[in-house]
Amino acid sequence: MEEYASHGKENEKKQRGRFMGKLFKEPKKPTSEVEVDDFLHGTSDKLFLVPQSHTNLPPVVQINHPDSASWSLKSDLANSGVGSKLPMYTKKSRKGLVVHFSDSPPTIIGDGGELAETPTVQISIRKETKSHLPHVSTEEISIEESAMIDSTSHSSEKNDTTEPSTLSQNQKTKTGLDLLSEKQFNFIENEGQQQRTVEELPRSLYIQRDKTDRRSISQKIRDEMRLGEGMTLVASRNSIVEGDIPGGIGIEGNTSQLEELHLNTMTNAIRSDSSRSMASNGPQVSESFSESLGAIFRINTPRETPSTHQMSQSLYERQESTPRTPFSPPPEAIVAAGDEALTEFSKRTAQVAILFRQSAESENLASYSLTLLVRMGLWWFLVGRMNLEAAVREKPITPQDQKANFRNLNQSYMDLVKALWIMEYFKSRIPELDPRSGNDKSVADTLETQQAVISGLRKLTISMKRNNFLPDTQYADYIQGLDSTIWVSDKGDKSLIIGQRLPSVSCINVSLPIGDTTQFFHYGRLLAEAILSEQGTSQLYRCPVLLSIIRNHKDKAIQAIIANQDGSLNFAIQSDKAQGPTWADLRWHARKSMIEIRLPRGFFLCLHCSELDFGNFWRIYDYEKRIYAALSQRLGEGLIFETILRSFQYLDESPHPTFNKEPQPSCHIRLYERTLAEQAATGLRIMHRGFRIALVTSPAIKNLKGVDLDLPSNLPIEFSFLRGEGGFPALLLKMEEANSSMRMLIATFNEVNERTKFHAILTGIALGHDEGIIVEGPVKAFALDAENQKPFSLLQTLDWQRFKFINQGSNDLQSCKTILSEKLRIILEFEHGTITDRVNVGPGELKIRLDLHHPLEIKVLRQPQVDMTISIESQAPKGSPHELSGLLNDIKRYSSTRVYAFPSMDELHLFQVALTGFEVLFDEIVTSFNISRRRMVVPIYKKWDAAMTRIQIIQKEKVIQLVAFFQNFNHGDCMNFILRSTDIFESSFRGGKYSLRIVDAKFALPKSRNEYSGIDHGYVCLDMPEYPGEHDDISIHFENESAFHNFSKSLPAPVKAASRMGSVRR
Repeated sequence: MEEYASHGKENEKKQRGRFMGKLFKEPKKPTSEVEVDDFLHGTSDKLFLVPQSHTNLPPVVQINHPDSASWSLKSDLANSGVGSKLPMYTKKSRKGLVVHFSDSPPTIIGDGGELAETPTVQISIRKETKSHLPHVSTEEISIEESAMIDSTSHSSEKNDTTEPSTLSQNQKTKTGLDLLSEKQFNFIENEGQQQRTVEELPRSLYIQRDKTDRRSISQKIRDEMRLGEGMTLVASRNSIVEGDIPGGIGIEGNTSQLEELHLNTMTNAIRSDSSRSMASNGPQVSESFSESLGAIFRINTPRETPSTHQMSQSLYERQESTPRTPFSPPPEAIVAAGDEALTEFSKRTAQVAILFRQSAESENLASYSLTLLVRMGLWWFLVGRMNLEAAVREKPITPQDQKANFRNLNQSYMDLVKALWIMEYFKSRIPELDPRSGNDKSVADTLETQQAVISGLRKLTISMKRNNFLPDTQYADYIQGLDSTIWVSDKGDKSLIIGQRLPSVSCINVSLPIGDTTQFFHYGRLLAEAILSEQGTSQLYRCPVLLSIIRNHKDKAIQAIIANQDGSLNFAIQSDKAQGPTWADLRWHARKSMIEIRLPRGFFLCLHCSELDFGNFWRIYDYEKRIYAALSQRLGEGLIFETILRSFQYLDESPHPTFNKEPQPSCHIRLYERTLAEQAATGLRIMHRGFRIALVTSPAIKNLKGVDLDLPSNLPIEFSFLRGEGGFPALLLKMEEANSSMRMLIATFNEVNERTKFHAILTGIALGHDEGIIVEGPVKAFALDAENQKPFSLLQTLDWQRFKFINQGSNDLQSCKTILSEKLRIILEFEHGTITDRVNVGPGELKIRLDLHHPLEIKVLRQPQVDMTISIESQAPKGSPHELSGLLNDIKRYSSTRVYAFPSMDELHLFQVALTGFEVLFDEIVTSFNISRRRMVVPIYKKWDAAMTRIQIIQKEKVIQLVAFFQNFNHGDCMNFILRSTDIFESSFRGGKYSLRIVDAKFALPKSRNEYSGIDHGYVCLDMPEYPGEHDDISIHFENESAFHNFSKSLPAPVKAASRMGSVRR
């Protein structure tokens, strides 16, 4: 506007100014800072300073300290706005005002995106938690961040000069609430101070910049891209694979601080991701059985069991996707760091030790034995560590919860100081130990426990120092109201314990285990209140106890060790009734979160614990019980194989596998055959219904795992013979159901005979008790067609080799049981596997047919079947298992026809006698087969003439049957009837042809196609022939004399010459 006014262009006419202004206007000058200032701050822009309001601050924790009250009063008077009036004024000028972007870093409330592990709900909760925390000035945060940046990226001297002035304004005595706010701000908001500190150094390596640096936007974008690439490299270097957690356990994300805190202190297990936050008013617990659940729900590879003073791998320890050797500092550095952290912890809590000296003098601590002192120190170390982890894990929101959490945190420091002071006092009395004057084992146990407590304190203080959880230097100001007694309080009649006489746990490190030992695995502990009572009396004894769950390396069952501080109550719950209370003596009261233990002589011990500990303890016990229950025989099962494998590997493509993918050594495996018992008219029938594989890992591995795998009969068994590590024989099994993931197991055996036996049992070719191969021979082809279904072309492409019949009985084929036989099965071998066809049929269910055009084939009609087993090698043509699975499903629902082709007639007759029990005496194709039929009204006979008929004479023991199979016969396809010794057989010779007539034969007419809708009419049942309702003559004409003579020899009665008279009926 000023520019136009200076040239007078605003006085021109509209039209002239409209066009001439566009053509001849001068270019605009650069906008000055004054114009920007006028644009940003109008004439009415004024700055008002209003006194700060303190209404939104949460209440401060009250601290009973002589100086705290005066300091708080002065601070309140100094910060309050009462009696002071701040005048309102306007900004006189805007000279020197510069607008630029803020240098303060953005507030990070969490990581987002599809790949983020933390749910959005958790980020929102943390944001709300931050709003409830005491206010932390941004100046203090910027000071801390600038200090880290200066130490890592060598910032400019300008920042170094500005920090002291800012720091001096914030140097003041911090209250307990301020300390808690700082720790929880870093703990909750930034997901662990350690992660930010570790990542700060790589940040300076990839990009070094000063906050006051003013660069172009493109340069900033390039720097941010470089920073992102660097952080990606750091993240990939430190990436880990998350472990799987059972769905039944509640899951909450733990910070990296808590995980590292537990990593460096626990010798038995690392804090699991499934641990929950504890209620501030509930009973305090130990490692919170989440670690124990992680232990028992996971499995580790074989490893050496560490000593008491060494760290064992965590049950929930996350394994890296690619093996790499982690960096480990030298032992000297670890010991030095532990001593330094423990010394710093001792200095910060030195004033508290005065209270313990006074307590020791009042209770005459010098009169106690060294064993009792060590037990006392171990108790406070375990309780203090449990309280510390519970306080760190808890995420308080309300001011009351923050106050309670702060108190619990200080109490945990107090308990750890007790343990440290008792161990120092123990050192002064070590010369009293004389191994020669006492029990050497007891002395060694006492010294070993003392060293274990000191080692645990070192590791714990290292983690506390690394994660900024050490007590404040003014910790003595916050101890008022805390429990500083050395002995825990108990109530009631303690003489009740003396009358129990329970078997006690002698070793201290077993009754109060810190972690894994050379003999035991430790799964977790809980702190509970024990109430001992006697039935029928009102006497009680109440005291706190620690319940620890352990398991011996050689035992299968877990033990629960219950012990109080002085060891007067010290016993184990195990599986042996002679050793004390067993798991059967426990009563679980879920609503009360109480465990009732029935003791001898009418005593009861009730353990009251938190709801979380009760649930986790029950899950550990129930899981171990269910794991070994899989090895037990169930209803309708029979144990057929059992061994200890050299190694076992189970692979599952499901997103949440339940078994470790690494090979597990010395696994106990059992194979059960599943059967179904049915009560039929003929009696009880037992039928095969598949297999079940039950497996449990070795007790020498801490984390018990089990496999309970069903092998249904409607799936083919895909296998491969392998060579395991060291050249030991191995067997691979694959199972893949429709619309499900593939499962695969690799079992490595110690001997080849074990693998062979296991494979033979699975495929059904193994010989059981009193079983044998009664018949075997070559087979040329095999085909199977289900009723009204497409034929299976795969069977025609297989290279069939041999058939075998396995049955129970003698070598006499006619005496072998074929009907209602639970052992009879047909084994068909082909190039890549076997088919086991169990012939467990009832009376009238087995039917056969012989073909006229293919004399070397026999057809068998079977009802729907569910007990066929097909095994095929993995090297078979692709798609074979899938097609065989369809075959098994079809024969399960529909009737099916099996066609067997043989190279000669001898193999066919051998197969037939093994299947039916009937020996073939005669098998020829005759020229005609005539049946005489009388008309209904007049005494005139009509013949049914069937040309090209295949006739068999078969015999089982004393029963002889004639079986006829027709072709293109209008009245039926087949018939069979019994020939008796009383029947009359007449022969004749006319026109060069031999014929034979059965006079008044007793038979049933062939089945009509119209009367039977299925394919039943083309098959005969040998064990149950049709009722002979017809009494007429049957004539058979032979093509040559040899066939006639062979037929005559097979008859049960001699053949006579034909009589000129008609039959008796005529």
